[in-house]
Amino acid sequence: MIDLDLIREKIIKPESLIDLGVGFGTGAKQLWSFFKNVPVKVGLDISKESLLKHRKDFPNGVFIVAEGYWINQLFLDKSFDLVMAIHFLEHFPKGVGLKLIKKMENLAKKQVLIVVPFPYTESEGHLSNWFKEDFETLGYEVFESLETPCHLLAIKNLGASK
Repeated sequence: MIDLDLIREKIIKPESLIDLGVGFGTGAKQLWSFFKNVPVKVGLDISKESLLKHRKDFPNGVFIVAEGYWINQLFLDKSFDLVMAIHFLEHFPKGVGLKLIKKMENLAKKQVLIVVPFPYTESEGHLSNWFKEDFETLGYEVFESLETPCHLLAIKNLGASK
């Protein structure tokens, strides 16, 4: 589970957000519930089935079937206050993941929130392993969650204040 007290403390109240790789996980559902009052919420995933499930739970969201790598061709820079990638980056090779982080930063007006599994576990579809230092060198504030499932939560502020 994602530490919602930490999210409440660190995330600037967004007016818009995009969730890359919505997937089937509880983390996305937990955060969509937390951000239920955000006026503009967009979910992006390559799985139509996943998006249909989320649309049922969150009918006021906009859901797009697309590959997350192409976000820079789908949206203009600075289109969303908050860009979230919850258990998304590990599904790409590390080099592609680093390029995606840059694209997420370009897409965000205020903040980027990234959650990855930690420590790395072999899992179907996981192609890269992420460490605290990977995010810190990119200017992210990183928090370790020891709750099951364990993960790293990385937040980068892009010039906006809380």
